[in-house]
Amino acid sequence: MSTAVPLPDKGGPAGVAQGSYSADIRACTAFREVAEALAEGRELDAVLHVIAEKLCLLTGADRCSIHLAHKETGLLHGHAAHAPTNIDAQVKQMVSGMMQDSFTREILATRRPVALSNTLSDPRPIKSAMRRWNAQSVLGVPMVLHDEVIGVVYLDSENTLVEFSAADQELAVAFADLGATAIRQAQLTARLRSSLSTVATQNEQLRQAASLEEQLTEIVLRGSSLREISDTVARLLGKPCAIYGNALRRRVLSSPAQ
Repeated sequence: MSTAVPLPDKGGPAGVAQGSYSADIRACTAFREVAEALAEGRELDAVLHVIAEKLCLLTGADRCSIHLAHKETGLLHGHAAHAPTNIDAQVKQMVSGMMQDSFTREILATRRPVALSNTLSDPRPIKSAMRRWNAQSVLGVPMVLHDEVIGVVYLDSENTLVEFSAADQELAVAFADLGATAIRQAQLTARLRSSLSTVATQNEQLRQAASLEEQLTEIVLRGSSLREISDTVARLLGKPCAIYGNALRRRVLSSPAQ
């Protein structure tokens, strides 16, 4: 499949084919747009949609869908897609990587792109899925993060048999790596938010503990009774408070409402 689309009124460097130069410019522009989406800290779903859109543009594929692996089952679940019409809802219902899905399992095993020129004659894909989507030719590319396949990018042509070139496959690998980077960034952001939330919770608990200690010290120094101490603790903590004597006999019990 040709990825070259001439740019009007602009020539490439001397000795470089116009089509090749134009394709390089388009690829660099697409990379920049994805990098900007990452730098802006957009949501993972938005970044993956940009990646899917740019891959369709650069390879000429009719559709691109991105599927992420489930940690427990290892199966791949549809997450984002780009096509002439909105197919997100249908893609998000898709599951791949089952035992009978030799196409996807080959991608997971080799960690390399796998291209199917004719899904009707190739025994590896699930035929019912190919017919449902009318996918004639398909390219599957693994998304690798920390030496683990965390997802697969699928590109396909509808109604027409095509040959995904080596250049198409390498472009898809590069963008799949960008997708893996987006997922890693989303994971790090989630961990950071969780850590900040934990720190905030701990700080609030320390503040409450310091306030409780201060008020208890004040009422003890005042010579307050056990009832007053118990009532204060129950009120501050919002929980019942009981004080027991040496024989483990309850001396007083207070509730938050008191």
